Amino acid sequence: MAEDAKDLSAQEQEAENAWRYAKSRVLEKVLNKMLSANHGGVALHMERKATHEKISFEEVVDETFAVLRQDFEQNGIRPTKKSFAENCPSVELGQWVLHMWTDPFRKIA
Repeated sequence: MAEDAKDLSAQEQEAENAWRYAKSRVLEKVLNKMLSANHGGVALHMERKATHEKISFEEVVDETFAVLRQDFEQNGIRPTKKSFAENCPSVELGQWVLHMWTDPFRKIA
């Protein structure tokens, strides 16, 4: 990872930091919501809306970020809370992000 950071330009490093920031804000929101809903986080799994299988919230966030990042890098489509919710395999988690007070994607340009 340290070698990768050395190879990145300042602009690329800033972009990577923006994506990391967005992901950390989303994970923080989701974890807080799940812990408060489950009074201690007994079940930290989500249900995939297409197949109803149980998947971890980390997998949900990772999958959604992969789609958003691909759209951004290939098509220049800037991620938003709305696009996160639309692409999220878990309706509940998508709604939590959609209703966040601040936009976790605001630093991505």
